[in-house]
Amino acid sequence: MSFSKVEETIIDVLKEQYGPVWKKEMCEVVEDKRTTSKEMYDKTVLQFADNQSAQNYNLLIAAMLSLQYWNQKKIMNFSTEVDF
Repeated sequence: MSFSKVEETIIDVLKEQYGPVWKKEMCEVVEDKRTTSKEMYDKTVLQFADNQSAQNYNLLIAAMLSLQYWNQKKIMNFSTEVDF
């Protein structure tokens, strides 16, 4: 599968800052990023529907990749129980 330069850049930035999706992250971070990504996606869908410019297309791609990344990101689970 090949990605565009925009897609590659977005994926690289996410992986550089937060690691691959299988690398676990704190629950609070993931939930916050999911919420933000969903809001960004909703806004960019409306912008693209209103004006199908290259800029709005690239913003929509960025929002979709971010939302997909955070929806797939693994969460650290903490337990108060001790393993014996």
